[in-house]
Amino acid sequence: MGSIGQGVQLPASGLGLIYQSERNFAEAETVFRRAQATVHQNPQVDAIAAALLLNNFGMLLRQMSRNAESEAAFRQGLALAEAAGSRDFGVEVALHYNLASLDVARKNFREAARRFGVAVALLDSGTSLPPRASGDLLRDYAACLRKLGDRKEAKTVEDRAAALLNSQADGNGRAIVDVTELRRSK
Repeated sequence: MGSIGQGVQLPASGLGLIYQSERNFAEAETVFRRAQATVHQNPQVDAIAAALLLNNFGMLLRQMSRNAESEAAFRQGLALAEAAGSRDFGVEVALHYNLASLDVARKNFREAARRFGVAVALLDSGTSLPPRASGDLLRDYAACLRKLGDRKEAKTVEDRAAALLNSQADGNGRAIVDVTELRRSK
């Protein structure tokens, strides 16, 4: 992975994602921790790149069922992303979404709904994400609203999710990626 914005590149983060995809969690954790050490030692690292690293590391920890550590990584990443000079709302959406997912797993639906709401507000303000990612977020938000008994709002959000998710499948149910959407989301 290259850098996001300006600053020092964090290629180790990309290696960590490869190990994670191979389910080699111990090696992925070692690589992510090394990358974090680089961030802490080098003030030139772009805050958004550091926030993305923490998001990816938090996802690894969540996959390893270490939710408390995962939450700490997501929160630290969100603080960096929100304080960055040039904000990347896509990274902020991802971090809010991941924190909301942890809240759902803990059955803390009220806090999850609040976080989903922040993520959706960022989307609605013009944050560009691929339709599939936006649809997944809206679908999960709608499920959370249903848990809270807000059926009317859940239905509205479900309709938005369905429109995005259905636009990404061909007649055989295979996902179709719109490359122009991917380019805009970077």
